[in-house]
Amino acid sequence: MAAYQRLVKELAARRRALHITQNEIALVLKMPQSGIARLESCRHEPRLSTVLSYAEVLGRSVEFDDNGFRPGTPALCAIEIRKLLDDDPPDAAAAFREVTELIRHWDYVPLDRKAALVAQKPITTKHPRFDALLAGVVEMLCLESHLSPPVWVCCSEYFLERFEWFTPIPSLEALAFANTPPPIALHGVFVDERSLRSV
Repeated sequence: MAAYQRLVKELAARRRALHITQNEIALVLKMPQSGIARLESCRHEPRLSTVLSYAEVLGRSVEFDDNGFRPGTPALCAIEIRKLLDDDPPDAAAAFREVTELIRHWDYVPLDRKAALVAQKPITTKHPRFDALLAGVVEMLCLESHLSPPVWVCCSEYFLERFEWFTPIPSLEALAFANTPPPIALHGVFVDERSLRSV
């Protein structure tokens, strides 16, 4: 119980530091906000699965690979993007690099761990075009690895009503339209695949 309490207190502090509300966490985990409040109160011993899910939503991995490599997850990526876009001024270029890092790390993850790595639905970045991009990238990576994409990428909040381009120059929008991987384009986001995979 003491180990759980320490972990939950650390996670609750992380949630507050990231300006994420209990309600936002509850929506992702499909539980009432009171359940998150109860978890954070540490008055009752929580189920391990609840603590792990709570940690994953906050981009915190409770386990590490034997070699110390900690792959990126969509949950962690969404949190980092949110922080970068909440800065004054927002740093959209750095937020985009977070997505490219997620793609770069994917190749280092063993195939038997990839599905679990992307299974947890992330919190919103508060920027629909980045939410759609993140979902499209996860869907693309899963399909390239012959895995079924996680269910959350099909949620309506990950599809844009109006197309968005991730290109700083309007004249390059046609190139992005032609070179966007189909799983990403289906989410309403257009970006040249070479931009996503550049190091």
